[in-house]
Amino acid sequence: MLQTPDELLAVVTQLYPENPPRPFALLNAMRRLKAGEDTLQVAHSVRSNRKHVESLAAAADPLARVLGCDLASAATSEAMRRPREMIGQLILGTLAERAF
Repeated sequence: MLQTPDELLAVVTQLYPENPPRPFALLNAMRRLKAGEDTLQVAHSVRSNRKHVESLAAAADPLARVLGCDLASAATSEAMRRPREMIGQLILGTLAERAF
């Protein structure tokens, strides 16, 4: 299971090498700020402003701030129930379209 923002970003980088979805670009921006990159350049690269990027970087839990939940709570069976149901319905719908 993923434990840290760096582990999550490693997976996202493999899935989206060119243009990651915005929340993950913001997570990467926070990592770049902590590494010492210029705030204005980092904000510009993720199409945000300096104040927003700085407030995200100052957050106690960057994942919770950007994604709305931490990794541990996102991995609970209750949190996964609804997405699984939605994926199941999408699969059934696709199969029904093929059958008819």
